[in-house]
This record gives sequence, C-alpha cells and structure tokens, in this order.
Amino acid sequence: MRSRWEAIHCGLLRSISGLEAARQFASWRARTSTLESFADPMSLVGYLSQPEGDLDEKDRLIWLLIHEARHGKAPGLAQSILFLGLWRALDAIFVRRSALFRHRGADLDTELIDSFVEQIGRLDPTRVGRVAATLVRNTERDVVVSRTHELARAARSVVVTPDVASAPPIEPEVSPFDPHPGQTDEAAVAAIGRWLKRVTGPDAALVIDVVVRGRDRAEVASAVGISRAALNKRVERALARARRFLEVDSVSPERISLALVTA
Repeated sequence: MRSRWEAIHCGLLRSISGLEAARQFASWRARTSTLESFADPMSLVGYLSQPEGDLDEKDRLIWLLIHEARHGKAPGLAQSILFLGLWRALDAIFVRRSALFRHRGADLDTELIDSFVEQIGRLDPTRVGRVAATLVRNTERDVVVSRTHELARAARSVVVTPDVASAPPIEPEVSPFDPHPGQTDEAAVAAIGRWLKRVTGPDAALVIDVVVRGRDRAEVASAVGISRAALNKRVERALARARRFLEVDSVSPERISLALVTA
C-alpha cells in the first residue's frame, strides 16, 4: 500500500525533472512575471512545500498553478507541481485515512489523486481564503465521504439471516486516527497510547514520550533506568510493530506523530 503511494511521488518528481518540463517551465516563466524568482519547477516545489514563507504569495502562486492546470499551455506540469508542493499535507491524509481503507490500500491513493484533481478543477476563488488549506481539506473530506458512502452501500447489500439479526451488536473499534470533535490534545494522546499499547505492547509509553511528546531521549532513558541505545532499540521495535499492523511500508516517527495527533 505504502510502496505504491511512494512510487507515485517518485513519478511526479521525474515528471518535473526532465528536459520537456524544463522547456515548458522556461516558456511559462518568460510570460509570467510571478515566476521570475524560480529557476526551475523543483525550486517552486521547494518554496511551496516549506512551512516558512509569505502565505499571500503562496496563495498567488497556487492560483497561478491552478489557472495553468485549467487553461494554460502546461497543464500537466502545473498539476504535478501542485501535487508535490502540497505533498506533505496529502501524505498526512494518506497516513491518517489508511485505516479507513484497510485491505484496500490501492483504492486510497486513487481516491486521493482523483479528489485532488477534481478540487483543482472546481475550486472557486471568490469563496476561498487560504487556497492550499482549502484544497487539502476539501480533498480529505471528499475521500472520507466517498469511502463512507461505499461502506454504507456495502452494508445495505448484506443479507441478514435470523441468527445474525438476533446476535448482540458489535461496537466498532474507535480509531485514534479519527479524533472526536472537541477532543482535547491530552485525550487524543491517551487514545493513541491505548492503541499503541494494544499493538506494540508495554513500550507504547516510550513511543508516546519520544515521538508524540517529543521528550529528550536521554531524559526518557534515565527515567526508566536504561541506556539511550537500549531506548532507541525499543522505540524502533515498537514502531516496526505499529508499521506491520498498519500494513504501511515506511512510516517515520514524524509521520506517525502528525497522523495521530493532528486533526
């Protein structure tokens, strides 16, 4: 599941790195003063993807990319730059919503791509504040709504026999990937801790301290009476067990923290 998503990222990088992409960008840059400070597609991606920078300027650049994707001479290039410029946010959605597509991971990347492209095509500038946040938020909403409707249709199509109908209801497992509205940060961390303890064992507390809370590893190691090297091994083993449970090929501690803590 994860490997296919990463392959899409690699393909996008290749698409903006070739000679044709450089030629298209040079032509576009020559007719658009907004791009004068960017030497090539990758420099524009780098600027859009960094957390620093003027938000108003980024909005102008993203609207420029959206217009090019809709009506310009280099729509494919503009679309690829948009994907890569906002990839961190899209990747966070992928991690956050993996549980919703468990056992159907290939569908999640397709849904994300299709929804993002659809948002590029229909976003209304008169009704949008921060365009990057709106693109990402609307994309995630569409993915979740589409999948929820699909699951509801599947549930309605199941034939319920008398013995099944008389059985007590099974409460669905609450996922820490989907915090409840109004949930406090501490409550979210507690939910993450319970989930990690179930899938990784007693070292879940170490993962919470080091990854989620960001405590100094030397301090954590001293508090539990082990060496820092031993702490690192235990945290990495716990993360590996979490990765296997999620059926994700490569999830960094930063991505786990982002996916489980942010809404």
